Amino acid sequence: MKLRHWPDLNPDDVPSTWLLAIACLHARPWQPTALAAACQMPRNTVQSLFCAAVASGLALTQEPAVSPTSRRRQPGDSRFFSWVARRFGLNLFQGSTP
Repeated sequence: MKLRHWPDLNPDDVPSTWLLAIACLHARPWQPTALAAACQMPRNTVQSLFCAAVASGLALTQEPAVSPTSRRRQPGDSRFFSWVARRFGLNLFQGSTP
């Protein structure tokens, strides 16, 4: 996770030990365990920071890649796309064997 921007913080409301972790999250994406080790903080404290960032909308999380759904090919598909391609002067299946 990474922070979108530096959060609006009141220094009296945030423990000073959290500032390093927040700065690291602002600089680049981190995993909770790695951030806890780098900042010498308990993992549950780092997890609380992550939860607060998500709840406040500050978190930039990397979504897992979604594999394309397998779609059953219908017989008319290639003919339709070939027709559209020819209308624009293209050949979709150059070099392919029939």
